[in-house]
Order: sequence, then C-alpha cells, then structure tokens
Amino acid sequence: MRRKLLLVGWDAADWKLIGPLMDAGLMPNLQRLVEGGVSGDLMTLSPILSPMLWTSIATGKRPFNHGVLGFTEPLPDDKGVQPVTSLARTTKAIWNILSQNELRSNVVGWWPSSPVEPINGVMVSNHYADTGSANPQDREWPLAARHVHPPQMLDTVAGLRVHPADISAEQVRAFVPLGERIDQQNDSRLQSIIKNISECASLQNCVTHLMQAEPWDFTAVYLDAIDHMGHGFMRYHPPKLDWVTQEDFDIYQSVVTTTYIFHDMMLGTLCEQAGPDCTVMLVSDHGFHPDHLRRRVLPNEPAGPAVEHREHGVFLVHGPGIRKDVLIHGANLLDVTPTILSLFDLPVGEDMDGRPLLDIYQQSVSATTVPSWDDVPGASGEHPPGTGLAVEEASEALEQLVALGYIDRPGDDAAQAAAAARTENNYNLARSFMNAQRFGDAIPLLVTLYEAQPLEFRFGIQLAMCLQALGHVEELADTVADIRQRWLQAATVCRERLTDIAADARERREQHRALMDDLAKAREPTGAVAEHDKQSPAEKLFTLEEQRVIKKLRSIARGNVSALDYMDGWVAVARGDDKAALALLKLAGERQSGAAGYHYQLGECYRRLRRYRKALAAYEAVLALDPHDSGAVLGLAQTYLGLEQYERAREEAGKALALKYHLAPAHYVLGVCEARAGAWDLAREAYARALELNPNYAQAHRRLAGLYSEALADSGLAADHLQHARDLEQLQRQRREERVAPQLPDYSAIDYATALPEMPVSELEPRLGDLDNGVVRPASDGDQTIYVVSGLPRSGTSLMMQMLQAAGLPALTDAARAADENNPRGYLELERVKGLAKSNNWLQDACGKSLKVVSPLLPHLPQGWQYKVIFMQRELDELIASQTTMLTRLGQSADAQSEDKLREQFERHNGFALECLLRQSVPTLQISHAGLMHAPEVIVAELVEFLGLEVSAQPQMLAKIDPSLYRARGASTG
Repeated sequence: MRRKLLLVGWDAADWKLIGPLMDAGLMPNLQRLVEGGVSGDLMTLSPILSPMLWTSIATGKRPFNHGVLGFTEPLPDDKGVQPVTSLARTTKAIWNILSQNELRSNVVGWWPSSPVEPINGVMVSNHYADTGSANPQDREWPLAARHVHPPQMLDTVAGLRVHPADISAEQVRAFVPLGERIDQQNDSRLQSIIKNISECASLQNCVTHLMQAEPWDFTAVYLDAIDHMGHGFMRYHPPKLDWVTQEDFDIYQSVVTTTYIFHDMMLGTLCEQAGPDCTVMLVSDHGFHPDHLRRRVLPNEPAGPAVEHREHGVFLVHGPGIRKDVLIHGANLLDVTPTILSLFDLPVGEDMDGRPLLDIYQQSVSATTVPSWDDVPGASGEHPPGTGLAVEEASEALEQLVALGYIDRPGDDAAQAAAAARTENNYNLARSFMNAQRFGDAIPLLVTLYEAQPLEFRFGIQLAMCLQALGHVEELADTVADIRQRWLQAATVCRERLTDIAADARERREQHRALMDDLAKAREPTGAVAEHDKQSPAEKLFTLEEQRVIKKLRSIARGNVSALDYMDGWVAVARGDDKAALALLKLAGERQSGAAGYHYQLGECYRRLRRYRKALAAYEAVLALDPHDSGAVLGLAQTYLGLEQYERAREEAGKALALKYHLAPAHYVLGVCEARAGAWDLAREAYARALELNPNYAQAHRRLAGLYSEALADSGLAADHLQHARDLEQLQRQRREERVAPQLPDYSAIDYATALPEMPVSELEPRLGDLDNGVVRPASDGDQTIYVVSGLPRSGTSLMMQMLQAAGLPALTDAARAADENNPRGYLELERVKGLAKSNNWLQDACGKSLKVVSPLLPHLPQGWQYKVIFMQRELDELIASQTTMLTRLGQSADAQSEDKLREQFERHNGFALECLLRQSVPTLQISHAGLMHAPEVIVAELVEFLGLEVSAQPQMLAKIDPSLYRARGASTG
C-alpha cells in the first residue's frame, strides 16, 4: 500500500497550553495521536516571523537559502509593496519534490503560496480565506483565479468558504460566553473573533472536501487562527495579569482555550477523512507565551509582536510504522521536510539545513541523499520563469498584517514603501545569518542598514552583537559609543518635538470641547444623537499616522539604557576589565532584574571570568523564569565542565540538546564528557556533530586530533584535524588583527530635522475621545489619585519628592522635619505617615498630591484608594553607607549588626512591599537611583509617561538632579 501523509500546520501552537487541556480531557483527538505516536518540542529559527518559518518547514532550508525574508516585498516595479508571494521562494518545496516523483498533493492555505503553483494535485493559496473583501450585507465574495490550481476547481472551492455573516451567535458564544456585555459600537474585538472563526472554517471546509474528492498522497493545510487569537487575546488568558482589567478578563478569558478546542475538533475530522492507514504529522512554527512571560509592551518596530512568540513549537507524528507514546528531543523545524522525504522513501537533499528524524520509526531506517533536489529534472510544478503577479487585493492583505502589528502601514510614497520593505527584508536576512552563526555574512548588511538609517538603533545593536561574537573589540567599542552618543542627541530633539505635540494636543482638545457644545445644541428635538456624535470613543485626537510618529518619537526619547549598559559590559569583558563589566551588568539589572536576559548575560560574564559558582546561580535564575531557555541550560553545562564535574556537565548538555539540537557547543561539551569517561566512539560522534553544525569550531578539531592520536590510533586523521584547528585559529587571529572598518557616519553630522519622522499635516478637526498615546494626559478635575513615593530611607525618596513638586505636583507635607545638612533641600515628609498602621483617616488630603511613604509602611496603605507608586531602588552597599554617614552627622552610632544582616532585612522589606503592590494591582514604577544619576533624561521621560504629566515639565524635574551629590556617596540623596 502506498503511504499517505497528512501535514497539519497550527501557527503558534504550544505544548504549554495543550498539555493542561489534554489533561482536562478537552483535546481528545490530539491526545489520541500523542499516546499513539511520537511528539515533542519543535525548535524554531530566528527571526521568529511566520512566512520565513513556514517556508523553512516546507523546504528544509534556512531563509537565506530559500529566499522568503519577511511579510512583504517590493512590487516588481518598485512602486509599492505587496504581501510576500510564492515567487520570492528560490528553491523547491516539498510539494514540488513530490510532484516530480509522481505523487499527488493537496496544499491548502500555506504561507506564502500565492500565486499558486501548477503542481501535481490541487493548491489553494494563503489568501483563499481572507475576509477583507467580504461585505456582511453582500454575499458576493470574489476569488481570483491565481488562488486556485487547477483553474477548473475555482468555482468549487470558492463556494466552500464560510462568510463572517454565517457564524451564528451560539458559535461565537463558545468563545465569549459573556459576549452580550461587549459594546460592539466601540469594541471591535468581537468582530476579529468572528473573522478568525470564519477564515478557519473556510480552510477546514476546503481541505476536507479535497481529501474526499481528489486522489492524493500528501495533503498539507495551514491554519493561523491560534496565532491570530493569541496576539489578540492571550493577554486575557488565565491567570489574570495585573495590567488587564477585570471586565476584559471576564469577557475574553475563554477565547484562546476555545480556539484550541476548536482546532482539536477540526483535527478529529481531518484524521477521520484521512483514514487509519494515513500518517498524520502536526507541526507549529513556534510557540506563544501563555504565562508570566507575556509582554505588556511590545517593541516599537516592525514585527514587534513577534516577541510574544516562544522558541519551541509543536511536533507530532502518528501512523503505521511510527513508534508509540514516545517523546522526541532536539527536533527543529528544518527537519520537517527531510523527515517527510524519509516517509516517502525519497533521498534528502544534501543542501538542506535539516536532517530526517529517523528515531520516529519502529524499525531501523536509513536515509539516502541527493546533492540538491533543485538540480533534479522533472515536472515539479514550479512557476515557469518570468511568472508575474497582479495583486488587486494586495491592499486588503496588507491591512491584515498592519492590524496584527507585523508591519507598519505603508506610506503614500510608493517608492519609499518599497524601500522600507527591502530594508526590513535585509534586516531579517542579517538576523537569519546570525541565527546560523554566520556573523561575517551579517555584518555588511547591518553596516549598510545602519549607515542608511542611523536612528534605527536596532541595526546598530545587532551589529554590535556580531562584532562581539567575532571578537572585534575596538570596532565593538566604537559602535557602542556611536550608538550611545547618537541616541543622546536624538533623544533631546525628540523631547523637543513631543513638547510641541503636547501644545498641539491642548489646542485640539479645546476645539473638541467647542465641537461638542455645538453638537449638543444641534441635536434633534426627539433626542436622537447627531451623526457626528456617533463616532467611536476609541478615536483619538491624533490620526493613526500621527500616533505612529508620536510612538516613534517617544521610543527614541526613552531609549534603551539597559541595552547600552549590556553592550558596554561586552566591551569591558572583551578588554579584560572584569570589575567594570560586572558593574555595568548590575546597573542594567537594576532596571531589568526580572528579565531572564539580564541573568543570562550575568551568567555568561561570570563564566568567562571563571567565577563558576556565581555563573551557576545566574543561569539558575534564568531557568526559574523560563525553564525552557536552552542558552541557560548550555551555560550550566559549560560551567560544570569548567568545574570538572563531568557527569553534571553531560546531564545539562543532554538537556540543552533536547531543547535545541543545533547547539554545536552542547555537542562539544558532550564530547569532552564522553572522552573523559573513556567512551571514545561516543566522543568522536559528538565532536563530529559539533563540526557538522559549525565547521569553524577549532576546539572541536583539536579535541578530535587528540582523540585520534591517543585513543583511536589514527595518526593521519589526527594530523588532519590538528592542521584544520591551526588553520582556523590562524584565520581567526587574522580577522581580529584586520579592522572591520564599518565606516560608521559621524553622528554629529546627522540632520535630525530630516532623520527623525515629521508629524504629517492633517486638519485639526478634533475627534471624540481622550488622547491615548501617553504623550499628554492632564489630570481631570478633582484628581483622586494619591502619588506615593516609596523606598528605603536614603534611597532617593526626598529627591523624587522635590522633582515631582518641581513638575507641579504638590506634596502633602507638614514641614515637621526641616532641611538639614543631610538633606539641604528638604525631606518633604508628613509626620502622620509614621502612624499608618493605626490611623489612615487623613488620606483624603493626599488625593491629587505626592506623599512620601517608606517601603516598610507600604503594606499599611488601605485598599480602596487609587494609588500610583514610584518605588526608589538603590544599591544596598551605597544605601547602608549613606545611612551610616547620616547617623554620624546626627551624632548617633550606627547599628552594631553586620552589614550582611542589614542587607538581608532591607531586601526582605523591599520584597514584601513590592509583592503587596503586585498582589493589589497597584500601578508601580521602579526607579534606579544610579540610573537617575547616570541617565536622568531617560528616567524623567519614564516618570512623565507613568504619571501622565506634560512633557514640558521635564526640564524643571531634571534641574533638581545634582549628580555631584551622588558622587559624594550619601552626602545628600534623601
């Protein structure tokens, strides 16, 4: 019997969500496949962008080898952009290979597959189910011929689509049981749910029909609803996040779970249609964070929502000859096509970047190879040379990508939009090279991008990462210094621009009020609301394009001080300045102590410095935040190797490879451990695998040379590997000696007036609603918020109170504690705060004002009031020294207990106070005292945003900061 294969793609499906649902019996069809087959994590690639990843799944090749590099591409005439097409792919996909081997395929919805290819079988493009042109009042829903092959199938499959108006209220209620509480006039989220349901149902109808009506050997269907629902509704998934409103959580908490259950039901139908003799493979290109790693704020850059993705997707295979109830480790999405080829007993292309997963079979299977399927002749069903594409509906498909946040809205300038698409694709190409450890190939691309767009700091940061990886110390130092200086100048200009925009906002708000007065007078006698008054409250005083510019300006004005500190730390490590490196990393950590990336960087630094115990603690901190972080597990393996604890090193290396098989250093660690145990053949295999993944791994060559010389008695191979190692080391020395010379432009010569985005010219006609972009939000009459400044004594609370007072926010103080030598500008305290535990009936006096409350007293603030808390953090060594200095000036002796004891108490006080704030969902902004001294512009910008103050208040706040007091280490820092 000829083998049949059903390949099901669920974009963003994640075992983290699937596991609990299967345990609860809510995904029985998938559970049956798991128990009767092989399953495990599927490692993704970087960047985690779906069109690139699904093409890698279908080809077994990395993006720089298959040609699909982003969500959009320039039009052939460079007069605009279009969603990425199948024409961008430069190599054969699995259905092309199967076609030339006389196997028939059904391919439905694969991304990207428009225009469809003339394969042996049926292909329906990824735009087939798009509902952008589907008018709820008009059932005419045209489908262009380029979306279906063969052409005679067009009318049949067009009629299988499910119109959004066909989705019943009962079907929607399964996703939002409390849907009747949604104000649909002002909340479009329900419509997005209906849109996703209808598109998903259309694809399901199409693929099941083709499985029934057409002969096939291979059927592939791609469904993106899990990803779309994730981006729209994962923030409402249980457990509730502190920044999600209770109302939104109540209404939308079931959306993601029901989406998975819906997909399980569809999977059951597909398996039934496929029959018991069909092999079923389920894959996802990446996962989606469903837990504490969910992001509140996304990066202000194209494809920013990709940070919500997790690097581990889903892999499952079930069918005849497949092992049962087995967990597989180390699978990569590049391995999918090679594995499919092995299932059809076809050779794997030697130019493919993946490998067949032969461990899935019950019986031993060996794979054959062919140099490249691209060179094998035959009717592959590829597009003939010169194929073009007319894209009438390109704008609708682009709108969906804009709505999901994957691309910025293309501007009116068609040539500029095409250039922007090319820029993003080159950036993605560089990151793809970096993901493959080909940093030398990435550098020229990044240098070109950075020269052309000097205020896109992400280009410079990625360039710095490449320079660090290749050991180009001076170029790294120059690049980091350039980024810092350029950002400081750009941030100043951006703040000035934002001040002007704030003034514009006030003018628009006044016009809005006048318009509302006129509308109130114009209402009809019946009480009907005038047409102008029916606008959605979600509409803003600024247009969408204006908001995009404001967001960009705010992003530059705020900057990323932590990233700069990290990079300065890289430079210090490369120069051997261990003390400076740790100090810089710790400074960055004050702002990102809850981020896994900070602890990982700290671990890497400690490991390089051979401070292994500290390194272990840092890597364990990463894994406490994210147990699936393969880099941290590899760090543990390398650290245990440094400690000569070989069994632990072997164990951790195995765990790292289970998470990410393509980690060459993990194979190297495994080889060292096997050699230490006398398992020579296993050591040789591990070193060989490391070299297969990274041919430039000089250490692996040296280890193999020693292995062949001492244990395997092959002097010829020993000499070969030793020479390879020497050649690579010589090449590396030459590269370090040769300056890369990126030719970075002089930042002082940048014309910021043209380099920074300008606000588009638009009418000042006000719109309903408030200004909701975070630039200006003046306090309403009768502000009921209490602005609490907290932290341990001498952490900078007095300084912060002075800054808020300078910004126009009055302080609630009784002046009972006068200014003195320790705080010459005053303490701005209220004596009654000390008695909060016993009496709080005076809190109404604090509404609309700032109030100093030291952190040990925070838990005594009563619930029921509206607070915003600024929590000051300071290095405990400095804080203790400052307290000691203050006590000495007051003629008192410091506490005799040890500094370790004090440090323990202070950490406990702060931890408990912050836990209380988090538990009660109190908006809290943690401020680093050192950051306030070293980067005051950035901190003040964050304060303005957090408090809703006007940008024009920043100079007065900055004037209160005197870094010389900080350099005195406690002379007067409150």
